[in-house]
Amino acid sequence: RDITVDYTVFNVNSTGALPANTPISFYANNSLVGQSETLTELPIGGSESGTIDLSIPEAIPADFQLRATVDDSGGGVGIVNELDETNNDFIVDFSLLVFPDVSNLQDLEQCDVVGTETFNLFDATASVTDADTITFHISEADAENDENPIDSPETYINNENPQTIWVRAANADCFSVGSFNIEVLVCPLPDATIVITNDLNACRQRDLTIAYTVFNTLGTAPLPAATPIAFYIDGQLVAQATTENVIPEGGSEPGVLELTLSDTVPNTFTLLLVVDDNGMGIGQVFELDDTNNEFEMVVVFGSIPPIAPLPDLLECDEGFDTATFDLTEQNELISTDPNDTITYFTNEEDAIANTNPIADPEQYTNGADPQRIYVRLENVICITTASFLLTTENCAPTIPQGFSPSGDGINDEFEITGLVNVFDDFTLLIYSRQGNLIYEGKNEDGFWDGIPNTGLLAQNKLVPVGTYYYVLHLNDTEFPDAFLGYVYVNY
Repeated sequence: RDITVDYTVFNVNSTGALPANTPISFYANNSLVGQSETLTELPIGGSESGTIDLSIPEAIPADFQLRATVDDSGGGVGIVNELDETNNDFIVDFSLLVFPDVSNLQDLEQCDVVGTETFNLFDATASVTDADTITFHISEADAENDENPIDSPETYINNENPQTIWVRAANADCFSVGSFNIEVLVCPLPDATIVITNDLNACRQRDLTIAYTVFNTLGTAPLPAATPIAFYIDGQLVAQATTENVIPEGGSEPGVLELTLSDTVPNTFTLLLVVDDNGMGIGQVFELDDTNNEFEMVVVFGSIPPIAPLPDLLECDEGFDTATFDLTEQNELISTDPNDTITYFTNEEDAIANTNPIADPEQYTNGADPQRIYVRLENVICITTASFLLTTENCAPTIPQGFSPSGDGINDEFEITGLVNVFDDFTLLIYSRQGNLIYEGKNEDGFWDGIPNTGLLAQNKLVPVGTYYYVLHLNDTEFPDAFLGYVYVNY
């Protein structure tokens, strides 16, 4: 912004000499930028030429008015009494020739990864100012002469390493030339890959278990924890996961995902796993190789043959229409493969979801009569379910031949199996050896404890040791005849 101004001071149309040392002021847009003075006295009709170097401040735009004023001491005040004070100015429109600033070009670096590294050369010229056009050249001479510009500076592939690139920045008036370096560096970088490590057995009635491993086998730096993993079915994102730990160079980390498959998934589908994918196809880790992050597998839904119809289970009523059932009696009819898993449930929803299985199927007490039980058969391929009924029936009671009401808690009562709370209307009659009725009991009385409740012996104490006779009326159409027999009481 330095300029040199040549000027001439005249003393024409005057009637006296112009004194030496008459001041001259120079203004750029009314800002004082320089001062001078005449060196000699100028006679009438005379003149004097001079030269002055001016520095135009940065605040003054490139296009401005340059004004030279004679007989001006710098504040608009003259020192010479003149014939005409109105003709002391000379004004000219001036334009500075501004050179583009290329002093802060940035060197560019790329890490050496799999594939070809490219440079956007414009990244080096962000600080260039006052340029209308920027071109890039292999040599300084080409930049100076505006010859052989690089064709595709946004995707430039270096042919030397490092390489100097020359810049020509130009505007309508002038140009500047500068240079910067580009270099491909060997950087420590991770390299994430992923594989599925189990057989994928898709089944309509259960989640798909996907076991996978993330590797950093070829990496030269650790793979960060929380590296994202995306799971796609036929191109649609269905699940996401992340690595849990930092995976060192040459290391790996296993993972498992339980994937619920939608009913809309076709019978044959493509499962794609992508490591370093945020679910939108975008990675967050700068890697040695971004082309090996995927693992793809075609999956086919499987099925197993249905379970053949199972017979219902029937047991004797143990009271209140309940009985103890061994559900595993059905196992041989369901599957003979020892690798299959057979589980029993009280409702179909639990059987399909594999939740709330019957804990002890070998000793299961029914909760209703009848009750439907559901069985789930599962193998590595798939699952299937079936059902059967549990029912109870009134069976002939089992009558013991003796008991010992000694109070030791062992065999203290005349306990007739399959009687109480099974045959609600039964009547039990106990007779002494002499044929006297000593006890009459019903369902609400429970089992006889050896104490008579009628006749001569009804004294609220145990009967004597000996043999007694019973008559049991079930009052049931299935068992119209009374049960007769004896029981020995001993203590």
